[in-house]
Amino acid sequence: MAMTRVDIQPAFLPKKEAAKYLHVGIRKLDEFPELPRYRYPSKGKGSGRILFKRSDLDEFMEQFRVLPVTSKQLDELTKDILKDFKTADLARLGVSGK
Repeated sequence: MAMTRVDIQPAFLPKKEAAKYLHVGIRKLDEFPELPRYRYPSKGKGSGRILFKRSDLDEFMEQFRVLPVTSKQLDELTKDILKDFKTADLARLGVSGK
C-alpha cells in the first residue's frame, strides 16, 4: 500500500513568512495595525517572536476582494457616466437638459 504525502500548513507564521504569504514586504505588515498578532513567549530575555495566524491573514484580505462586474452592470455604469457628462456639458453651456 503506497503512502500519500500530506503537506501540513502551519497555523501560525513568523512575520517574514506572513509577508511572503500575502506577497508583500515585511514592513508592509506594520501598516496594518488592525491585523492580529500573537507573541510567542520567549525563554530568555526579550519579548518573543511575533506570529500571524494564517486564518487571520485570509480574513484580513477578504476586505480587499474585487468582485467581478457583469456586462449589464458595465453598460449601466457607462450610460450613467455619459449621462452625467452630457448634463455637465449642457450646464456649462447654460442649457437645461430637460
